[in-house]
Amino acid sequence: MDSRGLEETEEVLRKYLKAGDIAYRVKKEVPSIVKPGVKLLDAATTIERRIRELGGEPAFPVNLSINFIAAHRTPYADDDEVIPDESVVKVDIGVHIDGYIADTALTLVFDDYYIPLAEASRNALLKGLKRVGAGVKFRDVGKAIELVIRRSGFKVIKNLTGHSLGRFMIHSGESVPNFNDPISLGRFKQNRAYAIEPFATDGKGIVRDLRSSIQIYSLRKVKGKALNDVEDRVLKAVVSRYRSARDG
Repeated sequence: MDSRGLEETEEVLRKYLKAGDIAYRVKKEVPSIVKPGVKLLDAATTIERRIRELGGEPAFPVNLSINFIAAHRTPYADDDEVIPDESVVKVDIGVHIDGYIADTALTLVFDDYYIPLAEASRNALLKGLKRVGAGVKFRDVGKAIELVIRRSGFKVIKNLTGHSLGRFMIHSGESVPNFNDPISLGRFKQNRAYAIEPFATDGKGIVRDLRSSIQIYSLRKVKGKALNDVEDRVLKAVVSRYRSARDG
């Protein structure tokens, strides 16, 4: 690698580290923000404001997923739902610096019933992270994760995975399974970023989408009907603000 390439790599690393530092600092504040009786919208708004105050930008809307909702629940602009007592809340946070993303999460337990479940996921994450390295098979990390969760008396959720991270892309094409998936042939690569995301459950180990409750959208190039003036202005504003490196 020439000196220019090395400088560019170091600059990217600095941006990833800054995003990670902000995510870490915000995550430490989350338990004082996300509590029973607090509106989901207020909690998400506060967390996203703290990301910006610390010099980052949200990489995706803050996810606040309660009880049987495994992931990807973010409040609507007029959402009145509050965090219930005796619940478990998964808080998923993304921070980016110039498109370089830190993706992290934590589980808050407000009922002792959920403590073993939360501990199983955390212990599986720690075990999985110890296996990560350049050249290591994705499925080997998944195997380590599944072993911890099964020994804890739970199942992994097989259709939720970790993933590679790209510039302005939260899911950049590679999936890291939470079990020893025989069809997962990928390996961790040098100078790539990944999110490791164990999910433990006392259910069947498969999640399904709630199609009637879509809250998070992504921008893709698709052919469809012509837009009216208002729709066209909204689309142009979104593209201008959130266009990815892939879009040019």
